[in-house]
Amino acid sequence: GNVPNNGLVSNLPKSTIVEVPCLVDRNGVQPCAMGAIPPQLAAAMTPHVFLNEMAVDAVLSKDKVLLRQALQADPLTSAILTLPKIERMLDELLKANKSYLKGWD
Repeated sequence: GNVPNNGLVSNLPKSTIVEVPCLVDRNGVQPCAMGAIPPQLAAAMTPHVFLNEMAVDAVLSKDKVLLRQALQADPLTSAILTLPKIERMLDELLKANKSYLKGWD
């Protein structure tokens, strides 16, 4: 199941949503602690956790600058787009989704 980490995977941030085995019975879903994952996996996953948190914070606070910074810091996005192209992409996405983004200027 995909559940809040809360220490289930000990070497990922507690705020992370993790996929772990779960027991399901009449008491509901009971996630199983996994301990630490291999450090190379944790190292690959952790930057994405922080980038996703930046993006969520940006959306909740309607902060276009923080959202742009999250996109620019994403390794895949920055591998294929220049900084100005990322900014244009963000502008295009915000414009295309304007009806869903009340309060964004």
